[in-house]
Amino acid sequence: MVLRKTYYSLLVCFLLSVTAIYSQLKFNRISNENGLSNNSVNCILEDSRGFMWFGTFDGLNKYDGYKFTYFKPDINDTNSISDYNIRCIYEDHLGFIWIGTDNGLNKYDPYANQFKVYAYKPNTRGSISHKQIVSIFQDQSATMWFGTGDAKLNKLDKLKDVFVSYSFPTKAVIRSIVQDNISEQTLLYLGSQGVYSFNPSTGAIVQLFSTYGLQKITDISINSLVDYKEKLYIGSWRGFFIYDKTIKTIVFSSTNKPGLLKNNIIQSLLLDQDGKLWLGTRGGGLYRMNTIDFSAEHFVKQSFDLNSLSDDAINTIYQSRSGILWFGTTLGGVSKLSLQYGINKFSHFLPGYIVTSIYDDEQGNIWVGTRYKGLLRLNSAGEIIRQYNLFFPSAAELSSNTAMSVISSPDCSNCLLIATETDGIMKLNINNGAIQQFSYRPVNMMVRDFRTGNIWASTWGGGIFIFSPSGTQINHLTKSSLEASIPSDIVSVLYQTQDGVFWAGSKGFGLTRIESSVEGSFAYTNYRHKKNDSSSISSDDVFCIYQDSNQILWVGTTGGGLNRFDERTKKFRSYSVRNGLPSNLIYYITEDNSHNLWFSTSNGLVKFNTKIEKLTVYDTEDGLQDNQFISGSGFRSNSGRLYFGGINGLNTFYSDSIRGSTNRSVPPLAITDFKVLKKGSESFIKARQRLIYYYRRIVLPYQYNDFSIEFAALDYTYPMRNRYGYKLKGYDNDWIFVDAEHRTVRYTNLKPGEYEFLIQGTNNDNIWNESGANLTIIIKPPFWLKTWFISLNLLIILIILILIFIRIRRRNLERRKQYEDSARESLFNKENQLRTLVDNLPDFIYIKDVNSRFILANKRLSRVMIGKGHTADELVGKTDHDYYEKKLADRFYADEQNIIRSGEPLIGRIEPGLDENGEQRIINTTKVPVKNSKGEVIGLVGIGRDITEIKRAEQKIQEQAEHLQQTNTLLEERQEQIWQQKVEIEQQKEELEKLNITKDKLFSIIGHDLKNPFHAIIGLADALSKNRDSISSEETMEIIGMMKSSSQYAYELLENLLQWSRAQTGKMQVTPQQIDLKNIIDDTLQLVAVSAEKKNIRLDNRCKVPVILMADINMLTTVIRNLLGNAIKFTPEGGTVTISAGFVNDMLQLEVSDTGVGMTRETVTSLFKLDRHRSSPGTMGETGTGLGLLICKEFIELHKGRIEVESIPGKGSTFKVFLPK
Repeated sequence: MVLRKTYYSLLVCFLLSVTAIYSQLKFNRISNENGLSNNSVNCILEDSRGFMWFGTFDGLNKYDGYKFTYFKPDINDTNSISDYNIRCIYEDHLGFIWIGTDNGLNKYDPYANQFKVYAYKPNTRGSISHKQIVSIFQDQSATMWFGTGDAKLNKLDKLKDVFVSYSFPTKAVIRSIVQDNISEQTLLYLGSQGVYSFNPSTGAIVQLFSTYGLQKITDISINSLVDYKEKLYIGSWRGFFIYDKTIKTIVFSSTNKPGLLKNNIIQSLLLDQDGKLWLGTRGGGLYRMNTIDFSAEHFVKQSFDLNSLSDDAINTIYQSRSGILWFGTTLGGVSKLSLQYGINKFSHFLPGYIVTSIYDDEQGNIWVGTRYKGLLRLNSAGEIIRQYNLFFPSAAELSSNTAMSVISSPDCSNCLLIATETDGIMKLNINNGAIQQFSYRPVNMMVRDFRTGNIWASTWGGGIFIFSPSGTQINHLTKSSLEASIPSDIVSVLYQTQDGVFWAGSKGFGLTRIESSVEGSFAYTNYRHKKNDSSSISSDDVFCIYQDSNQILWVGTTGGGLNRFDERTKKFRSYSVRNGLPSNLIYYITEDNSHNLWFSTSNGLVKFNTKIEKLTVYDTEDGLQDNQFISGSGFRSNSGRLYFGGINGLNTFYSDSIRGSTNRSVPPLAITDFKVLKKGSESFIKARQRLIYYYRRIVLPYQYNDFSIEFAALDYTYPMRNRYGYKLKGYDNDWIFVDAEHRTVRYTNLKPGEYEFLIQGTNNDNIWNESGANLTIIIKPPFWLKTWFISLNLLIILIILILIFIRIRRRNLERRKQYEDSARESLFNKENQLRTLVDNLPDFIYIKDVNSRFILANKRLSRVMIGKGHTADELVGKTDHDYYEKKLADRFYADEQNIIRSGEPLIGRIEPGLDENGEQRIINTTKVPVKNSKGEVIGLVGIGRDITEIKRAEQKIQEQAEHLQQTNTLLEERQEQIWQQKVEIEQQKEELEKLNITKDKLFSIIGHDLKNPFHAIIGLADALSKNRDSISSEETMEIIGMMKSSSQYAYELLENLLQWSRAQTGKMQVTPQQIDLKNIIDDTLQLVAVSAEKKNIRLDNRCKVPVILMADINMLTTVIRNLLGNAIKFTPEGGTVTISAGFVNDMLQLEVSDTGVGMTRETVTSLFKLDRHRSSPGTMGETGTGLGLLICKEFIELHKGRIEVESIPGKGSTFKVFLPK
């Protein structure tokens, strides 16, 4: 009652201030217009890889910040999801995603991209109890629980893959399941018709409360539960409640506080990372509540504000790891909120105006030059006081009414000079509004020389004009080929630095330094871009120039980004899109009071901290008039107020009102799509989903060497500001940097080999994930490029050559014999011998004169050209035109005449021909010139060989090669399948071996240690039963105490066995977080203080300062508690237990020492061996399970640490724990 009154007192103090606050927080809407499949969103999840999931009335959506992937039922696909309406979604500790629908439970494997459906099977043992799944939860023991449409709770038996269902007194469905975070055993809280606690180990179901005031809680339908420390936050159809688990009562109800909430139908709850509670109502909008004083902010949909909540009915609330809040609504899709970025105060004036120039006078007037609408005079609130047309009535039709530049007049304190696009320079009297002509020359920029008061004016094509304060032209600087001058008459910008030097930027001619003397002479130095010289200016198109407070010159270019000029070394350093700029086109540069540079671009506004070289980019999401600004349109007032003009008005602000970069989260990177750009490859890639997205490895046949890869940085703050770098190792020489619109890269015609695709990415504030992601891509060579095939081809060719050689040799031997026989019968005339030789060769042999007439031909040629029955002499004096068609004969004649003219032979020409039967043949022809003793060409000798059979053999080999290629492809695919099966079998085998070892260890301990307490309990119970009439009440109480001690011992042993076994099987998950070890030591010393006081043991805490490290707080607390408990147990009365902690060489060293009984070396050696370990009684007979140190060792090793022991019998022991920082 006292605690409840305290809560009421706090409420009375603050309820008067709890009103609906329509905050300026900026919500971003994601709806079907952005690609969401349906605007009714029931559930939201961020998976362990970083993808967002939205369960809608029309299917499941996966979101990477840019596009959606839909999962809907497909009657032709047995691996598709079972229903359209997604009720709930949950990711288990193994990364599988569970989806509850109106038609069954689904388990999604994200790497195989497949669903396993658990369908409701009536009257089937082990089936889930109903087809509708409304809630999912996994407890700390990794057990999965499901609330179903028949108001039952279902547990999944993972080993048997069957369900066990539990019934409850209520008939309402269980809409929310959470676990008690302070209970030592698993205890679930269930939101149904009221709230129930459920103990899975005992099956006990307890209703937490029945009434609150006059209200029956059992009549209230519970929609959402949040368990946090000792509090249970409850959202229901009748309001919001807070239940205190320590005193077991409700301590707060919104229904008893009129006016606190305008709508008490609470559909969803979330306690965010900052400890604020978010309440989503059914039609009443959204509330953010302070859980200390219960003050609340109210957010609703406002039709006039697209950055307000998208719908007033909030079905679900979710916070992703980066801190972004996601609100799923009934009809408005998803509202996204990035809390940590606040509201930027970019004032936006003059929407719809194109602002070309800006000036802020000492009276607080803002003078704005516009395109086509003259000069505007604004007050400090941005309201137009007066508009001035910049033309005289007689010239109105020829004027563009555009003010390009505005400055104060040097000879009139109440006058301005305005440079116009078509009407020269005008002089405006601020007091009376009178306008007079200062100069008739159209200019684009004016700068007043602070030394002389003269006006320097730049033009597009007319060079630079210098006027006196009264308007008289003093000088005209133009391009000249005869003397030193400016490099171009097209001058885009002028600037005067603190030393009085003028700088001019031109289009296409770089940056020019202009020094002027009192006598009126000028010296010019021009700086141009030099190819392959990174120290030169990055572009010759210069748009803006600025000298900062440290006298550093900055130059903005078109296409080359920003340049920093070192006056001493005369070298430039450039900053571009590759360094984080949103664009390489810089329009205007200035500096704020904190010495940060601000510059406008064609794609946003940039703040640049030059000391640490940190860039912060702003765009329309931050309140800018538009992402595109105007060249030269900017100004900095004496007070430090900054102005930037663009195509949709004017932005003005003080830099200290603009947030800095606070998004420090490193974005996870993912390959979101891999496509082979060849028809028919879809099934090939689909079968290798797990290889691509889990093993990060894909093997492609050579014909699949055209592919595309899509990737994303999964930071959802402003995804379009995320930037990327990618590189295909083995193909790309350097990293390639792109923006969010170019996240897909394509590679074509890659050669066979192994490649590695690497990606890096940033979040919206340019924080890089340099570890990135990767994909190994192996393109196998075609079989004809493999070593075995090349070797086989060489062998086949060698065999063919040998066979040809043998055949030719055999034929030559036969003909040689014929020649010898014929020679014996001949007159041995040299001419006859030669003729006989030529006639009997298998080749076509002939001799022609310089006119390509036949002089000699062998029989083989004559049989082909004039037929059998004719002699070779009949060919003499004839030409090819007598036997071949004109086109072919002309070709032969041209070749032969070229040989005769050049004296060069024609070797190995492949030509068409015929055999004796008139069949088409392929002829290899060689023609060689014949020369006389004077070296003159007098004819030629030709030899033609029929190679038709060789060519046919080559064609047959090619056909066989293609057949071998097809066979090889089939073998490779089968080999890939076998490899995948082998990996999975080895993983299963390893897990079974671990489970078997754990089982043996457990049975060993149970057989030895667990039976002793039960023997004691049975014996004491038997004695009590048999002697109940003869023993006194004191003896009875003593026996009961002994039974309690034995039961407590058995319970502790079982609890330690369970913890130890979970660690052994790898089911114990380490959840590291940043913790202060000093706080844990202080809390643990308080817990063991009672045990120490009983033995008069002094506890010496030497950890006096915070010790910060990353560790699992629960595991580390268990280790410290066990070590301190053991030290007290084995330390006699009057002893001391000391604990200390600190870092040594980047390792945490925790020491617990005592002045106890100590241990022998043999005991220390067997201390952490389960098969030799036994519990020993303490110095006062204390008992233990004997598993405490084993659990310590397991937990320490899970943290990549180690434990060491030093002990001396009779003097004490020291346990040292080493953990990485």
